[in-house]
Amino acid sequence: MGLWDLADRNRPRLQNWLTGYAGSVYAVAFAPDGRTLATGSRDGKVMLWDLAKLNDLRDRPLQQACALAGRGLTRDEWARYVAGLPYQNTCAP
Repeated sequence: MGLWDLADRNRPRLQNWLTGYAGSVYAVAFAPDGRTLATGSRDGKVMLWDLAKLNDLRDRPLQQACALAGRGLTRDEWARYVAGLPYQNTCAP
């Protein structure tokens, strides 16, 4: 889940996961500690977003993927999706 949709690099736009607004989101600001995102929209609403889960995903991607999937990739899956790199047990304790 990214914050920005960069499909058109000349016109980046916010992803639509910032819900709860009647108007378009036009302002974003991160707290200096990176734990909170403030957004504002044309409807006059300002919202604060807790980024703890997003930060944890960024900081510990393998652990989060293992927790969500409940397992790592098999050797066959690794060969299919990560071809060219030696196999690693991604969810090893």
